[in-house]
Amino acid sequence: MCLFEMNQEIQKLWDTIAKMQKNIELLKNNAIISSAAIPEMDYQEWITSIKISVPDLEYLFKEKYLKGILNIFKKNINKFTPLKSTKKPKYILYKYVESEWLEMSISDIENLRCQIMPKIAQTFLEWGTQHPEIVNNNKTNIYNKNMIQMAGGNSRISIINQKLYKELSKMLLK
Repeated sequence: MCLFEMNQEIQKLWDTIAKMQKNIELLKNNAIISSAAIPEMDYQEWITSIKISVPDLEYLFKEKYLKGILNIFKKNINKFTPLKSTKKPKYILYKYVESEWLEMSISDIENLRCQIMPKIAQTFLEWGTQHPEIVNNNKTNIYNKNMIQMAGGNSRISIINQKLYKELSKMLLK
């Protein structure tokens, strides 16, 4: 066997080792998720239970959409929340649905955002009734700016969903 063929074989072995390490990490993640505490409620029940206050909305206006929405989730997460996360080989979110942990996708994050949007909109209306001087002031444009922030700001939805997936994963690991 020549030196070139030996190098090819060595590279194949390194590739196999890397795949095996990745599989080991996936098995560890599955074991962590399988042994996770059974949440007090199902994923859908948790979404329904999410509360959004006027101060939460004002934080969203001030800190922009992503930080604001993460703050809302942070206030509604505890150790029995039907969400879990693992870090290796990458951040992976899981949701507890019908007595089993399922891996979440970016489209699940989009769906989660869409399900809490009516709650954010309702809180926005409540905020508006508390601040008629802002709502009726066409000179400052604060109302319109806040409405844009409430709806996701100026960021692309796909970028928001990707960042939200990663940041929510990190939050759950703490």
